Amino acid sequence: MIVAIATEGKEVAQHFGHCQLFTLYNTETGVYSELVNPDHQPGMLPGYLKQHGAEVIIAGGMGERARQLFDAQGIALYIGIEGAVTQAVEKFLAQALISKGDFCQLHEHSDSCHHEE
Repeated sequence: MIVAIATEGKEVAQHFGHCQLFTLYNTETGVYSELVNPDHQPGMLPGYLKQHGAEVIIAGGMGERARQLFDAQGIALYIGIEGAVTQAVEKFLAQALISKGDFCQLHEHSDSCHHEE
């Protein structure tokens, strides 16, 4: 299984569509790899990640439309996740990762998801 984590630096990105890259973790081999996030085009990322084998997505925030597109692809979502990418993967593998289900309602706040203004 491939787990894709929206990534900024070494942390789980708080806005899925605008992350620098996706860290891909292969649960069978234990190998991490990186996939650069192409230019953000609404609706494109679910198919892009599915083409790269993703069956699970881990991110901080995500828009409702993206959630619907991932649901249509049969890809599981863990949203509202914070902290180091490796810690998120460890929790996922231990079945201890809890999705908070926080979906962004507005797209105009690319750098302020889950932060008070």
